[in-house]
Order: sequence, then C-alpha cells, then structure tokens
Amino acid sequence: MKQKLHKTISMVMGVALGMALMVAFLPQLVWASPDLTTWKSYDADNYTTEHECSFFSDGTNHVYMHGTGCPSGDIKVGYYDGNDTLVETDTYTAFGGGNLSSECLLTDFAGSPPTAAYGSWRAMVFNQSEALPGTVGGAYADPDLLDDDGFWVELSAIPEFPTVIAGIGVAGLCFGIYYWMRKKRLKFKM
Repeated sequence: MKQKLHKTISMVMGVALGMALMVAFLPQLVWASPDLTTWKSYDADNYTTEHECSFFSDGTNHVYMHGTGCPSGDIKVGYYDGNDTLVETDTYTAFGGGNLSSECLLTDFAGSPPTAAYGSWRAMVFNQSEALPGTVGGAYADPDLLDDDGFWVELSAIPEFPTVIAGIGVAGLCFGIYYWMRKKRLKFKM
C-alpha cells in the first residue's frame, strides 16, 4: 500500500513538473518555427557575406538584413539596440511577399552620447501595421513576430563624434595651440 501511494505521488509530481515546464517554455516552443525561410545579417547589399554571430564595427557599420519566404501584408522591421530598446523601424506597406531586404546605418546613432547602445542587437520582422513594441521582451510576446536575427555591434560602429566633427575639432585645437604658441613667442622676443 505504501509503495503504491509513493508511485502515485511520484507520477502526479512528474506530470505537474512536465506541465509547469511546458507552460514556462511554450512561447519558445511556438516561436521555434519562424514564418520566414531565412532572415540573416550581411555586411554588403549583395547578401553574400553573412555576418551572423559576427561583429559590426567602424569598418562594417552598415547592417544589411535579407530574408526569403516572407508572407504578404504590412511588414515592419524593428532594430533593437544593446539595451533591448527599439531604435529604428522600416515599414513595408502592402508587401507582396517573397524576398525582404532592410538596412540600418549604425552611424545614424552617432552623437555625444550615442543615441543607441552597443552590444547584442536584434532585427525583428513583424506582420503588422501598428506600432512595434518598444523592447525586445515585448517583441517576443507579440503574436505578429515572424522572425528575428541577432548580431553584435561594437562601440566603434556607433562613434561618439562623427568623423567630420572630430576632424573640425582637431583642426580647431591645432589652430588654437599654434595661435597661443605664436602669441607667447612674440611676447618673449619683445
């Protein structure tokens, strides 16, 4: 009798644990089958050099995304930065289906401080016309999420100062030092 009760309790606990795991991981299991055939990051618009699990830096600061097998409808691509925050959206109204391409120029977020964070970025595709979720967590909970791809963005891909502004600043600093030295030298000779 005692052994039968022990087996029954073990079976009930096993079923309860299995159901708890199923409920906990059901969103990931449902998400495991994307609606796009492919959705990957590239470093050129010819889509030959895949940049998956790679780094984007100052030499490759233009992210090209390309996917095949995209359904028709109102499609949006959201780019989420290293803080898991939506920073850019591409909209394709009445998309006909098939191949989908999108791009994100990382230097657009340059500034002091930069307007986007470096780190693990995500490019997520949605089949919807309304505004995209503001965070990656909200995006994964969105039933209209079709697919996503992750890539790493280094800090050098999002410069604090754009090259032109940095060049002007360095030239101004050099002129200031030259002027100061010249003025000081003229006072010394007199």
